[in-house]
Amino acid sequence: MKLKIAIILFLTIVAVWLAMDKISDEEMFIPNEPQDAVVGVVVPVVAPHIVIVGNNKTTMTAYTLSVNETDDSPCIGAGNNNLCELRPILKKENKTICASRDLPLDTEIYIEGYGICVIKDRMNKRYEGTNRIDILMDTKEEAINFGIRELNYIIIE
Repeated sequence: MKLKIAIILFLTIVAVWLAMDKISDEEMFIPNEPQDAVVGVVVPVVAPHIVIVGNNKTTMTAYTLSVNETDDSPCIGAGNNNLCELRPILKKENKTICASRDLPLDTEIYIEGYGICVIKDRMNKRYEGTNRIDILMDTKEEAINFGIRELNYIIIE
C-alpha cells in the first residue's frame, strides 16, 4: 500500500513539474466569470499534501561514502545520522541521500530524471552560496559516470 502511494505521489510530482515548465502564468489564469471578464482566480496546480516550492536549476554532482570523498567518518552525516544505515531505508521509499551547503537538512527535493532526494549531508564549505547539490551513489564508478550535470529540481514540503 505504501509503495502504491509513493508511486502515485512520485508520478503526480513529475506531472506537476513537467506542467510547470509548459504552462505560462497566463494559461494558469482561470476566469470565474465569462471569458470577456477581467476578474479571475489563479489556481495552483499541486497534489494534496504536497507543496512545491519553486523550480530551480543547479549544478549536480555525485559522491560516495568513502574517506577520500568525505572525512574520516564517512557514514556520519551532517545531522549526525548514520548514512550507511539510512541509505537502504530511504531506497525502500524510492529516495536517496543528497548533500547541499545551501538547502536545510531533511529537505526533500525532486531531481529531474533522477527522483526524490533527501538532504542528509553537507558539502564542503567552499560550495556555500552555489546552490550545488551532491547525490550519494553506491559506487565510485556510478559517481564518475554521473559527472557534473545542470539539472532542474523542485523542493517538496
